[in-house]
Amino acid sequence: MRKQLFIQAIFCLVTLPILGQNVFSYSGKVLNVSGEPLAGAQLKLVAENKIVGTTDVVGAYKIEAKDSVLRITQMGYEDISITPEDKSVVMQETSSMLNAVVVSENKRSTELKNTTISLELIQPELIWGQLYFMGS
Repeated sequence: MRKQLFIQAIFCLVTLPILGQNVFSYSGKVLNVSGEPLAGAQLKLVAENKIVGTTDVVGAYKIEAKDSVLRITQMGYEDISITPEDKSVVMQETSSMLNAVVVSENKRSTELKNTTISLELIQPELIWGQLYFMGS
């Protein structure tokens, strides 16, 4: 009798961790509004903010994760949350200015939004054009 109880207790302890694991399967494709695939979009766990995968060259992904909701992020696009049922995801473009640094005669650099004097933004094409001209 004791031997049977001992065997049943061991069996319960061995199977207990298996019952607590929920694994969700995600597969689909990430596209932009034009229908073009987005390669390199990151799939993150919402709770841990941990990257668990990325999309391939054709925007496809296939992973298994513990969370029932994942977040897809891509630079230049709005983040979007998905569930395992979502197969095709369309991401919206967003335009935002990165933290621009002002170069001036002061000793310290400041952000553009914190300047008190009038300044002019120089487009990157002008800088690269000058560097190219100086190099040739």
